[in-house]
Amino acid sequence: MTVPEPPADVLRLEELRKQMGVSPRETWVAYFSLGGDCEEGVVSGWFAGNGAPSDRDYNLLAQAVNDLAVERGGDHPATYRE
Repeated sequence: MTVPEPPADVLRLEELRKQMGVSPRETWVAYFSLGGDCEEGVVSGWFAGNGAPSDRDYNLLAQAVNDLAVERGGDHPATYRE
């Protein structure tokens, strides 16, 4: 049985996270601090293709990635869902 690919926008968040050298846990903590309420394992699962985040959760993850990028002197590389 093959695991489905995560949505393209989720793959992009994972790519950005890796480029910044941010751990999955650090990403989850940033997401959680913004009001995300999914467990760390669920969020990690989204990046592995196990389910997909709701628009709300995706946007919180994107905000978390953007905040982490700004903390490292970058810009806002992640896009949001409408």
